Amino acid sequence: AIGPLNECLTDSSIIVRTAAINALASQNGNSQEWVSKLETLAVDAQPAIRQAALVALDGTDDTEASLEVFVDRLSDDDETVRLAAAVALGRSETRATSALGSLLSIRDDKLADIRKAVVDAIAKTSNRDEEIFTAVTELLSDRDSSVRVAAIKAVGDMEITSVPIVTALTDSLNSTDENVLLAALPSLSTLGAKSEIKSAQLSKVLQDQRSTVRAAAIKCMTKVESDSGKVISILIKALDDSDWTVRGVAATELGEIGADAKQAVPRLFQMLASEDDTDAARGALRAIDG
Repeated sequence: AIGPLNECLTDSSIIVRTAAINALASQNGNSQEWVSKLETLAVDAQPAIRQAALVALDGTDDTEASLEVFVDRLSDDDETVRLAAAVALGRSETRATSALGSLLSIRDDKLADIRKAVVDAIAKTSNRDEEIFTAVTELLSDRDSSVRVAAIKAVGDMEITSVPIVTALTDSLNSTDENVLLAALPSLSTLGAKSEIKSAQLSKVLQDQRSTVRAAAIKCMTKVESDSGKVISILIKALDDSDWTVRGVAATELGEIGADAKQAVPRLFQMLASEDDTDAARGALRAIDG
């Protein structure tokens, strides 16, 4: 069946050629002949063929030999081809590190998915130089929320503590976008005390109308607030939240604190009467009791 499929690679129909590439990719594996053929197809006159070739090439193990092909396609005229190249380069630490300079050069690409792919590649590397910090700072204020979310998560994963980046990350709490907030709060939790969240910012998200944000804010607060008395006070107040998931998070966090949170015991006992709260309250009481 491979013979006829190979013939289809030169068919006049782009659809047929693309289908042939996809079919052959599952049969040819990592053979050098196939990799070489894909590298040739990656510079085909038709964008759809170049894109399909890059995706197939990404599926082979011959990543080092094909590195230059991916890098070269980052400057392709077609955005789907650039995206395929960027995604492939960001797939592994080796590729991302080798092509980092080229990837950073397209971080202002007009296509949001390409900018997001650059973020994903940055997160794969262990590089922490000034150029990385500059790029991440820019991407944290990207015009597209999906890129900002990716950049926010990358800061947490990479545990970057550069002051401008931490400031930009903290400023993300001023957003009204739920996805941005749900990415920023865990990343700030990872940074802990280094996050330097302002009281007004924390208070705002703790009172957010969305229960998902309030729950994430509670978890974050326990990691960034150094005043243990304030933490316990906020958690006890959250035991009266209108949403049972938020109450459950607060109870769990009180249990993590242990005996020092014993002033929460009366309210936790009251929660035992609620079917929604029983498990979380019981677990917290056991942990506080030691």
